[in-house]
Formats: sequence, structure tokens, C-alpha cells
Amino acid sequence: MDKAARRAKDVERMATLDLSGVADFRLLEGISWEAREALERSRPVNLRQAAELPGMRPSDLEGLLIGILRRVPRGTAV
Repeated sequence: MDKAARRAKDVERMATLDLSGVADFRLLEGISWEAREALERSRPVNLRQAAELPGMRPSDLEGLLIGILRRVPRGTAV
């Protein structure tokens, strides 16, 4: 598998990252308050749905991803 195919697979896997376990998006650091409020109002079930919200910037998605991954125990596959 070439680099582009691996990257596409990684992006697809991240897009389906489950967000249902986030109790309060407003507590996540690294994303704008506007994005936190949008996430809290809409309660997306995965990263793909979060990316489609109005006002979500790439930096907010990156912060959301980092915030979620920080909560995953080390050695656990995502």
C-alpha cells in the first residue's frame, strides 16, 4: 500500500471516530468556544459529522481529535 492510500485509510478511520462518549464538549481544550458550543448543541456521533458543522475550522477539528485521543488509554487501538 502506498503512502497516499495509507493516508486515505487513516483519514477515513479518523472520520468515523466515535464521539458519543464525550459528556461535555465545552470542557475540551484546544478548540474555539464557538466550536465547543456548536458541538454541544448538535452532539455529533463521529468526527465526520463534527467536520460538517457550520463554523468548524480545521484547527478546531485537530483540537477535537487531540482532546479525544488524550482520553484514550495508552496502548489502546483507535
